[in-house]
Amino acid sequence: QRIRAYSATNIVVIKVRDLAKVGAVLDAIVADGGNRVDSVVFKLESEDAAEASARADAMRKAQARAEAYAKASGLKVGRIISIREDGAVLEQPGAPWQTVTEARAQRLDSPASPVSNTPTAAGAVDHRVQLQVNYELRRK
Repeated sequence: QRIRAYSATNIVVIKVRDLAKVGAVLDAIVADGGNRVDSVVFKLESEDAAEASARADAMRKAQARAEAYAKASGLKVGRIISIREDGAVLEQPGAPWQTVTEARAQRLDSPASPVSNTPTAAGAVDHRVQLQVNYELRRK
């Protein structure tokens, strides 16, 4: 047997805390030959407070809906029977990895001109918690 080719993959995780520098970091990856960026994730340093706030909001909304259904059916809301959290969902801005791919293509088309200023999506990171709350409904 003779080896005709081989494939190597290297995975690197980079944490950038300054959003203003994300574009420059992506530019450096492309300039150094990076040709695949699987994901760019924006998240909070500590998500506990945001998740707690999202949970509290979800419970308020569940209570309001239960009361609306109870009122519509001539009943009143009783005790909570169960609460199930389907998990916290992190909502992120657009997909900046596409801009890295486009920047790489631009560099290949014109290797003499350096790629710079890869745009990154500015925006908000929202936390959403999905709850299933089962209430007891009682006769008035």
